Amino acid sequence: MNHSTLIKDLSEKFRSGTGDWKSEEIAEQVWVFSSDGMAGTNSEPIELTFGAITHGNEIVGLGAFDRFLHYLASKKPVCNIAFFLGNPEACKKDVRYLERDLNRSFSAPFKDGVPAIDWKPILLEERRAVAIQKALARSKVLIDLHQTKCPSEKPFWILQMAGDHYKIARTIDPESPFVCYDGIFSADGDGTAEYVRRLGGVALTLESGQEGMHTDQIDFMVERMQRAFEVLSGQTALVSHDPKEDRGLYTWDQTIANSPQSRLVEGLKNFSLVQEGVVYGYQGDQELVAAKTAMSLFPKYPRPDQTKPSAELIRFLKPYKPVGQ
Repeated sequence: MNHSTLIKDLSEKFRSGTGDWKSEEIAEQVWVFSSDGMAGTNSEPIELTFGAITHGNEIVGLGAFDRFLHYLASKKPVCNIAFFLGNPEACKKDVRYLERDLNRSFSAPFKDGVPAIDWKPILLEERRAVAIQKALARSKVLIDLHQTKCPSEKPFWILQMAGDHYKIARTIDPESPFVCYDGIFSADGDGTAEYVRRLGGVALTLESGQEGMHTDQIDFMVERMQRAFEVLSGQTALVSHDPKEDRGLYTWDQTIANSPQSRLVEGLKNFSLVQEGVVYGYQGDQELVAAKTAMSLFPKYPRPDQTKPSAELIRFLKPYKPVGQ
């Protein structure tokens, strides 16, 4: 089934609601599910928001959404849940984005935590960001479903440790590694997560593995989506975890800049262990040698649809130490 058909079929299911849940499309490809279908109109808080295809070629979230709707049909509408399809037009063309990375397009000027009303979106992805913000601005918790360009040794989450981020994430997923950061994720602009956090919400990004429609990734995502629903609907209590005892926390230690002369050796994955002294790439004819043993994150290999080189070549991870440790 091609991507256009997947999006069309899923959109029809969202418009119809599921089980006792009524749906309201509050912006294009942005839905709120509730008991009466009026949560969007009433501007009520949204306990949980799920996002998919924020990057158009990361399609597994479509399969996860479809499966999760079947699960939700058997549950009572005890909270408000939003779903958004981030960049359908890019997805139809199987590319990451068309004019600008959507997940770098949420940096509209703010005043007192509210987007400036005189900001005019121009590019397609900027207009999509404005539409998606109608749900994000009211969301208590966002889970944005992503995939990686390269294979991953394991699924992982990206989050900040402030507030309830860690507690909620560890209750949803007690086992997977967390990539934590305290400052700026990307110098190219803010994404969905930064937008939600700026307004006081909790934002979690799930990276399930390499791009494509993979059944094992759908299984993994849906299980975590179900746990999130149980937590945010009050059916499951938050579990206290001590981050100082958590050996699954990482952050980036080094970010290696890219250039037209840079290239990586073949075969690097997310969470590949690169030993100290090993050549991991080249800068022209000069070898790039690992200064210490570390795991890799977001290795960048040129892709056919890429119009300009990535700013980064690769990141290397180190254990994340919570404040006070």
